[in-house]
Amino acid sequence: MLAVGKLKVFCSNPKDDGKVLYMDVTAEGGISRRLKFELKFDTWQESQERVSAIHYLSLPEGRVGTVVLAESTGLRVLSVYEPWETVPSYRLFRLSSRCPSGVIQLQGVLRFREVEFDHEMVEIGSRTVLRHAAEHLRYGIGTTEQADNAKGRSAYGDMINALRGLMDRSRGEAKQDPNPFAGRQVAPSNILTGYQRK
Repeated sequence: MLAVGKLKVFCSNPKDDGKVLYMDVTAEGGISRRLKFELKFDTWQESQERVSAIHYLSLPEGRVGTVVLAESTGLRVLSVYEPWETVPSYRLFRLSSRCPSGVIQLQGVLRFREVEFDHEMVEIGSRTVLRHAAEHLRYGIGTTEQADNAKGRSAYGDMINALRGLMDRSRGEAKQDPNPFAGRQVAPSNILTGYQRK
């Protein structure tokens, strides 16, 4: 926000009526507040408090339509939240203070969700998956050489296997290595460890 003022929230879909959006803000006078907006279709909901800073915004689960956050004065749009955005605040809030070092410390929580829309972006942090994907794009696309096509198909299969393993581990279905001692017959002993029979 550029100046102290009231906020408005707009809901674009009737199926989102009654859902609640929460916002942690600094109100006029430096007082911390939690604002509650009950979404109403095709209607701007205005805050009673004058706000100087927004710290956190919690969107309702299962939104169907777009939600718009704006300043009341002049209806300057601050953020537009699409329904497929699960964590929208990562790119929609700008820091208002100047940092001389240029370093900002962020804290977050990683949580897995099922992909609901075809155009949702999925971040993959596995270098193995990315390496196989790059090999597939380099060798398997745009070439007529059989050796390159074979290498590209192999890289594609390796990428899919690595992705499946990554998803299984994140969902708790990882395959555990077998116990090397399972099925091995161990002779019974009545001698304590560290003692010899005389």
